[in-house]
Amino acid sequence: MITRAVGQDSVPRADDARSRRGSTRLGAAKSAVPAPPHYRLYRRLFGAEDMHSHYRWNALLPLVDLDARHTLEVGAGDGRMTFALVDAGLTGEVTAAEPDPVTSHQARETKALWGYENVEIMQERVGDLRALQGAALYDQVLAIDVLEHIEDDVEAMRQIASVIRPGGRLVVSVPTPRYPEVFGRKFHEQIGHVRDGYTLETLTALLTGAGFSVDHVRYYSGRRVAAAAKAFYGSHVPFVLGVLWAPLLRPWLMRSETTVDPEWAVSLAVTARPSNRA
Repeated sequence: MITRAVGQDSVPRADDARSRRGSTRLGAAKSAVPAPPHYRLYRRLFGAEDMHSHYRWNALLPLVDLDARHTLEVGAGDGRMTFALVDAGLTGEVTAAEPDPVTSHQARETKALWGYENVEIMQERVGDLRALQGAALYDQVLAIDVLEHIEDDVEAMRQIASVIRPGGRLVVSVPTPRYPEVFGRKFHEQIGHVRDGYTLETLTALLTGAGFSVDHVRYYSGRRVAAAAKAFYGSHVPFVLGVLWAPLLRPWLMRSETTVDPEWAVSLAVTARPSNRA
């Protein structure tokens, strides 16, 4: 299939962007970014082609403070979470920090094409967060499936603690030790995980050591979602077939996520607040 870049006549108009606002389909905003037409159509209709990210989004949206004035997302990737949160009603200033030049460029493209005026894209590592803040502190910091990629997660959490204001909110999502079993060891290593995951105890210890107090816990990606993820990522099902059946199963699988047994959960999310500052 011939790939055609988005020309000037393909750039969404302001009223198109306004009509898309309020949609919380994760990854739909990326449908405007230059890509083969079938990818753009899929993203427009179903959101991100990555299956598991939709269950992460479903679990994390209720944990995020949409009224926060200043939000920082570390390891924001292509910005799919950042832009979806703005579409869901996050109107404050948002900084999306991502070290990878390719995905941060994709995030900048999405921002420009859809006119996300309250979003700033920064190509920064977690270890450089102090340089980001200047004299300001963030009301909310999001670290969504980031810590498992960082060798020195203790220092990463110290960096995050240094940029969040007293009383601010931290939202963290990590894989549990079941992740390699479900997604496959090969996939687990290919995407750069440096550890197999966190238990609630190890994650709590990490956060407590950085001066945070955990105030809410949510397990997600339970037994049924894990089974679907194992087929999608860990088997030999062709990718094209996987992305076609994933949206069809999504409503049914989402209903199974209402209550998730920690024993079966592939992912864990917590909210926390600084405990060592008034």
